[in-house]
Amino acid sequence: MLQKDDDDELDENRFFALACYTIYGVQTELYETSPWGLYSFYKRTMEAPIPFETSMSNVLNLAYWTLIAPMIVDDEEMLYDRGTYKDEDKRWIAFKKTIPLFNQYNKMFYLPKNNTYYMQQNPILQMIVELNK
Repeated sequence: MLQKDDDDELDENRFFALACYTIYGVQTELYETSPWGLYSFYKRTMEAPIPFETSMSNVLNLAYWTLIAPMIVDDEEMLYDRGTYKDEDKRWIAFKKTIPLFNQYNKMFYLPKNNTYYMQQNPILQMIVELNK
């Protein structure tokens, strides 16, 4: 019996995560075009009506975590305590989010964690994720 390399397993895991993400995206788009989904679409649009606003928010977040937070926040609070970035430094994550190319790379890199953490609200996708762990 052939054994898989860790790289092959990681690539397979990322491929599966991308497939789940795509299914979730299609499901979300179908939901948002229905009368029940218009509210969530409106809410998301109003949170960031201009795409550039998200970039500015990322820069301000980086400034806060590198310049202000170290003076007023404990060291434990400088690390994420749950979610996709659990136990990672908030300054490093904020820095990675400010560089668009790096941000897109990290979206793919963290996709398996995102699927596992955030798709717990969707029982069908969560079941698929659990079966393929």
